[in-house]
Amino acid sequence: MNQKQKNMPNVEKNLKDVKHKIVVLSGKGGVGKSTVAANLAVILNEKGYKVGLLDSDLHGPSIPKIVGIEDEKAKGLHENGFYGDLENVRLNLSILESLYLSERGILDVEDGFENKKFSNEDLFNVGKETQDDFELRYKIYNDLRSKNLVPKTGFKYGAVFRAYEGDPDEHHAEYIVQPIPKNYECSWYEISRAVRVAHSVKKKFLFGIKKDDEIKYVKINRVTP
Repeated sequence: MNQKQKNMPNVEKNLKDVKHKIVVLSGKGGVGKSTVAANLAVILNEKGYKVGLLDSDLHGPSIPKIVGIEDEKAKGLHENGFYGDLENVRLNLSILESLYLSERGILDVEDGFENKKFSNEDLFNVGKETQDDFELRYKIYNDLRSKNLVPKTGFKYGAVFRAYEGDPDEHHAEYIVQPIPKNYECSWYEISRAVRVAHSVKKKFLFGIKKDDEIKYVKINRVTP
């Protein structure tokens, strides 16, 4: 039995609890398999799903280049601003974080397929393609950062952001933030549900609204008679 055959039981064991598996493959190299796989993973992650991404190209895996940073700068960026999710020496960043850092000249983002640098406008357009309200989300992300808060995804709470007042590894999120567009309408049930969720996890619930080129927040509290 060769080493590959010996490892097969471990592969099967590790994958058996993965409910849905999507395979991106082609009989030809250089056609964008890694780019498609990475974009699928990002979109599903942004929708709140727990996603794993496996690059099985033994000769030249490019997924690490597409979705992360692999040197000591990753650790420094994570520790100094709590950006991304640090896995070993690789830092996985969201499109919001990537654009924010790119606009400040801290990060260069490259297209792994075409091997060219993304401009800030390119990144913004990528965000708009994946999220209809990306512009509003990005404005709120910027505003939260300007208030020395650390925004992270809030999908597990049914919202866009959760925001921390310090290191997310050492503190609980203080706020749940949901961006809402102009002329937004909803039922009292939706508001009640959001407030109940925030109350159950001991967080403050905020609606984020763009008004006159500024971001305003509406805090909704639960009052018990």
